[in-house]
Amino acid sequence: MSTTFAVLGMALYMFKENRKTWELVAVFVFCCAFGMAHGSKGQLFIFMLVPMLYWRYVAGKRVPLSQMIFLMMLFGGFMGFLFYFFAVGVELSNLVEMIAGYADYTSNGLMVMADNRPALLGRIFFEDNVFSRVPRLIFPDKPKDFGSFYLAQTYFPAAFELDQGVPAFGIGVQFADFKWLTLPVLCVAAFMMALITKRYILALKKFRHPSDFIVLLFLSGVSLLPLGVGFFLPEHIVIAWLVSFCLRLRLVGSPTSGVGLGSVRSVS
Repeated sequence: MSTTFAVLGMALYMFKENRKTWELVAVFVFCCAFGMAHGSKGQLFIFMLVPMLYWRYVAGKRVPLSQMIFLMMLFGGFMGFLFYFFAVGVELSNLVEMIAGYADYTSNGLMVMADNRPALLGRIFFEDNVFSRVPRLIFPDKPKDFGSFYLAQTYFPAAFELDQGVPAFGIGVQFADFKWLTLPVLCVAAFMMALITKRYILALKKFRHPSDFIVLLFLSGVSLLPLGVGFFLPEHIVIAWLVSFCLRLRLVGSPTSGVGLGSVRSVS
């Protein structure tokens, strides 16, 4: 929940009227320091993406090619710094080799595809989105190998049993569920997600409301819920509704001029 409120706070701050550059830098530095306290590289990238998505889809600014190249170089350097800063015992000489190790996602996925195990017919998808939402305090008997963790136990049993962490499987997760139907399933899912994303982009152009921006953040890969597995679009829509509700009751100040109450309807 601490990460949720940190990302939500930064997203809402972007709608502040007459904000100063030094204020934005201060908020960004605070959020990054907060993310570093959690020891997560991904959270620091999230805090970088929030203002970028705001400037593009809310402020409507276009990024020239030269600036895009600069941003890509900045992201690359920042990523290298994060790997060096967070990794234990890594040296500059083997930093590139360590980063390249993330390509194991592809080899792990191919390992699943080369296996002749029968399709799980959606079991991984179901368990990832049901069991991940149920706290172990409520469900003490919740299995450790539910959903995607089943693949970890199957292909890396020793590391899984010792809780040493195992690499991800990339597209192998979907392939274990649907086998050779994976490609059409992913195409249909991507098409539906594109339609939903386009709807919120258009809503932001019309209403410029924080609630629409919150949902667009999730659709752009910036989740307010830092959980390992699961598809949390419904939860982000609920968060967006709560923000919209608070704004309508004036529990918090209006984030920007020209915000219409019609944006509340756009979240539904």
